[in-house]
Amino acid sequence: MNQPPKIPFWERFFTGPERRALLFLFLLYGAGLLVIGAGKSVPAPPAAKPSEPISLNRASAAELTALPGIGPKSAERIVADREKNGLYLAWSDLKRVKGLSRKGIARLRGSARLN
Repeated sequence: MNQPPKIPFWERFFTGPERRALLFLFLLYGAGLLVIGAGKSVPAPPAAKPSEPISLNRASAAELTALPGIGPKSAERIVADREKNGLYLAWSDLKRVKGLSRKGIARLRGSARLN
């Protein structure tokens, strides 16, 4: 007995042009997902707390950015103020730095030192 030829699943429901159109739509959808995914930014990992307190009077701007709440601009301001007005002898001296609040200074006490 002759059995009818086995027809692949996709050929039973779609003609050649329909299959090409579906392939195009799936590729277009996949490309759209890639574009959407590329626009999402990956959050930066939280800065690791330094194992040893950082000296506010000796650290460079790059070292100061490891402190909580201190970004590159704040670090540059701390270094510039230190060079202009001298060393920080008390925590209240940090009030001279523009952008550092009392809360920000209090946050620094656990990870920084003055000497």
